[in-house]
Amino acid sequence: MAAADTLAAGVARLEEAVAGAVAAAPARPARLGQFKTEVIKQVGPWKTMQDVERETMHWVDWYIENRLLSSIGYVPPAEAERRHLERIDPVDKVA
Repeated sequence: MAAADTLAAGVARLEEAVAGAVAAAPARPARLGQFKTEVIKQVGPWKTMQDVERETMHWVDWYIENRLLSSIGYVPPAEAERRHLERIDPVDKVA
């Protein structure tokens, strides 16, 4: 298998991993398309699988930690989760 084919196969596996990691089931195709548009097509060309993995991890981190989500008040998902957990009574967390 040529190096380009190996890299392309690795990119496809990462795309699927990202699709599963960042969104609920009904939104997966849209998130995968967003990932492909924002990272795979714009940031490349890719020389090694490590380059693709590094950029994928940066994108996932941004998606969870920094992306502003309008449905929760234009705050990042991670911040909304932290705020929610701060409001929960510690006894409720045990169960």
